[in-house]
Amino acid sequence: MPMPKDPPVIYHPDHTYTFKQFEKLNDWLKTNELVVDKTPINHFELDSNGRLIPMPQTPIFKELAVEEIGRQLGNWNIQTRQNGAVTSSQGGFNLSTTGGRTIWAPDVAFTPSGTYRNLSHQQLMTFQGQAFHPTFVVEVEDVSAASKFEELKDKFKTDYFPAGVQLGWLVDPVNRNVYVLKKDINGVVRCRDKGWRDVAGGDVLPDFVLKVWKIDEATSQLSSESSSGSSDSDLEINCPECDSTFENRYSFMEHYEDEHARKKRRVIKLLVPSPD
Repeated sequence: MPMPKDPPVIYHPDHTYTFKQFEKLNDWLKTNELVVDKTPINHFELDSNGRLIPMPQTPIFKELAVEEIGRQLGNWNIQTRQNGAVTSSQGGFNLSTTGGRTIWAPDVAFTPSGTYRNLSHQQLMTFQGQAFHPTFVVEVEDVSAASKFEELKDKFKTDYFPAGVQLGWLVDPVNRNVYVLKKDINGVVRCRDKGWRDVAGGDVLPDFVLKVWKIDEATSQLSSESSSGSSDSDLEINCPECDSTFENRYSFMEHYEDEHARKKRRVIKLLVPSPD
């Protein structure tokens, strides 16, 4: 077994770092492990003061909730033909409002097509170039501790919204709460506890509704099929728009989306020319 390599940058919570050091350490973490306070680190974010913020590896329960929220948002993006960009915490943004670099990676984010399609090659492939922002971000976390709740609310208010984010959700699948953050008519970011019920995206995400029962189902250790006793046996589903016939619901839904609901487009490997 090969010996682990030393990190190119030594992390200390009180030190400040350059953007290049931030990039080097995150690149190193792709193939190496770093433990901070007995917790494995997945990647670092970079705050406006140049301090590295360690982001722990995600337990499976939280990751399932994140994936389900991203799946619902991704389906909406396709089915309503928004053609925007849905990203996870592997997709970071430079949210600096001062011309520097403040790199945050929300658990889920949505960037409209008008922004994404006008990004340069440099913006697509690096954190260089002019900063841009998503309009919607989600953080998923257990906020039982008041300090964690305040920390995340502050992140929305001091980093996300000043950069141009219009809507934020803080989703706590452990304690079953969704907190909606949005500016009021006076420009003040307000946080409202919506409990554990479906939440609409409003004018930022037209017609999108997050269905929390699907998060419950995704994180449950019970099988929805075995508990319901449902079966696709003896099914015959005729597509209402063509002559195709299917023996199970999944095949029909996949066919309907691919052939009727979603127009196939010619694949273009890169929409913007790379620099010479």
